[in-house]
Amino acid sequence: MGCILFAMVCGSLPYGDDTRVVQMIQKPLHFPKPLTTECKHLLRSGMLNTDSERRYDITELRLSLWMRAPAVPLTPYSTTKISAE
Repeated sequence: MGCILFAMVCGSLPYGDDTRVVQMIQKPLHFPKPLTTECKHLLRSGMLNTDSERRYDITELRLSLWMRAPAVPLTPYSTTKISAE
C-alpha cells in the first residue's frame, strides 16, 4: 500500500524503478515534490517503514493525521492555456 500511496501523491515510485529489497532498505526516501509534514510522516514512518511489524495497516492508515486532515482545494500546476491548433 505504501508504494501505491507514494505513487499517487508524488507521481513516481518511491525508489525509482529499483524494487530490490536491499535497495529499499539502504536508499533514503526522497520526496520529488513538496508534501505536507503529515503526508511525509505517514509515508516514511507508517507506510514505507522497513520494519514490517511497525508498518501501518489499513486501520492505522485511516487514523493517521494526514487522512483526518481537512481537504485542501487543489490548484493547477500551470495556469498557461494550451491552444488547440
